[in-house]
Amino acid sequence: GLNQLTPGLKVNVLVIIPSLPYQDGELQQLVDFVGGGGTLLLMDDYGYGNQILGALGLDMEFVGAPLLDPYLNYRNQWFPIITNLTPEMKDAGIKELVLNHATALSFQGKDGPDMSGYETLARSSDMSFLDTYGNSIRNEAEPKGPFAVAVRANVGSGTVIAVSDPSILISSMVGRGDNEKLL
Repeated sequence: GLNQLTPGLKVNVLVIIPSLPYQDGELQQLVDFVGGGGTLLLMDDYGYGNQILGALGLDMEFVGAPLLDPYLNYRNQWFPIITNLTPEMKDAGIKELVLNHATALSFQGKDGPDMSGYETLARSSDMSFLDTYGNSIRNEAEPKGPFAVAVRANVGSGTVIAVSDPSILISSMVGRGDNEKLL
């Protein structure tokens, strides 16, 4: 398993930014890790995060369409500023996050959107939208915010935290807003 990668090292938190598809054995290792009490921080926007969420049995997905905010942003709408945070995050000194070409998270249960069992940690503003048409302007048929951008879910004895933008970790973004405090 994951704890056998380095003998004697106990892994409690695993950060994954998926850019390649996972094999069944790798997915099973992640399921075992989280189910056994580990915490998985899954950061994705346009990669293979949905493959991992599906293997974990979560009715949650990375939408894949760009999350744009023409009003609450840093420089332009591709860099939404997130201020709708849980009290837990605010108590930790996180007042705002600055995203970079992010997407959103959705919850699709069998009967439509289902948030039971999930805790939304951060949401975009009411003015944000998903650019499903890919033209960088809000069309009437495109979904309008707020959207979940960070969500926590329990899986077995463990926890999955999904964040819809891995770019907040890159050097040009980690110093923006309170991105570094999130880490």
